[in-house]
Amino acid sequence: MSQDWTNNTPNQSNVALTDISNMQLMFESLRSSFSGTTEPTSAVEGQLFYNTSSGQLYFYDGSSFSAVTGTPETAITFTPTEDSSWTAKTSVPVAVYGAGAVYYNQKIYFFGGTDGTTDNKTMYEYDVATDTWTTKATATYTMNYCVYALINGKIYILGGGPDYKHQMYDISADTFTDKAAYPIASCQYQAGEGVDNLFYVFGGYDGTNRFADLYAYDYSTDSWTAKTSMPTARDLQVSATIGQYIYAFAGRDSGGTLSATSYRYSIENDSWSSITNYPLTIQVGDAKTISKRKILCAGGSDGSSNMANCYYYDVITDSYTATIDLAPVVRLNTLVFDTDNYNAYNMTGITSAAVADNYIRKINFYKEISLSSGEALVISESIGDNNSYHNIFTDDNFYGDQLSFAAESAVHYVETDGKISITKISK
Repeated sequence: MSQDWTNNTPNQSNVALTDISNMQLMFESLRSSFSGTTEPTSAVEGQLFYNTSSGQLYFYDGSSFSAVTGTPETAITFTPTEDSSWTAKTSVPVAVYGAGAVYYNQKIYFFGGTDGTTDNKTMYEYDVATDTWTTKATATYTMNYCVYALINGKIYILGGGPDYKHQMYDISADTFTDKAAYPIASCQYQAGEGVDNLFYVFGGYDGTNRFADLYAYDYSTDSWTAKTSMPTARDLQVSATIGQYIYAFAGRDSGGTLSATSYRYSIENDSWSSITNYPLTIQVGDAKTISKRKILCAGGSDGSSNMANCYYYDVITDSYTATIDLAPVVRLNTLVFDTDNYNAYNMTGITSAAVADNYIRKINFYKEISLSSGEALVISESIGDNNSYHNIFTDDNFYGDQLSFAAESAVHYVETDGKISITKISK
């Protein structure tokens, strides 16, 4: 139930560096592997060599070693920022549960849901800078328990009952348009993700049967294509995307029993695989991608009680870490992540009745560093936590642990889960 905002994942191995031959090792590893008093006889382009006698660092340009003469800039110490609690913001104009929301261009677009009696068909726009709401267009059809995808400034919304329709909301035009019907009639409680201009929808329930089916919607042809089905039929699961992978958590199985079973779908291979089960046996809630390797899963219900629990799922380690509980305790809640300001929003849901609450919590694992061509980052994780990680990436490429020297000027992001030191150096 979320929009995709990343294009590459640490699980992939198809990202090539331009000015080195895939030297994706940390500086400390390179220094320990390529150091001594004599230069290596068989060096590869991009290799760093540290002369232990002179204390000089060298860079191999493909033909010879050159001294790295640039003066390192003062080290930057960065620690991830996480608010210790959720803070109330201006409430959503309508109290509902089972709604959807996406972040786009400093705004959040909130739609759908129900209070149990009345269905919300109105689109609302939230300005994150001014903490204000604006009423937008009204849809023709209901959008209860909807799945959705943000693609090229348009929100594709596959609503559940009672209308079961597929609509597209054009953000700039503020209009709703009907789109091709979902292949399974009267289906709701699906999960869905937008990746590479396609809208992937899977699972669901038609009141009698639960489904394992997966379909991809192509907006350019307004058509659905069947893909490989999930290993098991289920509904009321939550999902999020990192790169070319869709992660689906928990839900309700074909027998109507709640399950913690979770899966990963490879878009490239059109195949499913199991991942570590979710820590709780739940349904609904929500999930959002918050970094290149982490997904925030929150809320839900165990069938009788509202769940406030929140977990980070790490796609590299295939593990979950508990984090700050939701405020207030809700289920069928709607999560949104502001990718510009690194704020997570928890909107609406149900306690004893539908609520209009809007809470915010900052979650920032990134440090922005501007690099010019020929500059590199030297990162040390030895401050306080030797078990922390770091990744380097731009908006387009993922570089792993180390970027050696940048091929072109760009803003780079260093992601970490622990305190690190960052030094910038040139050739």
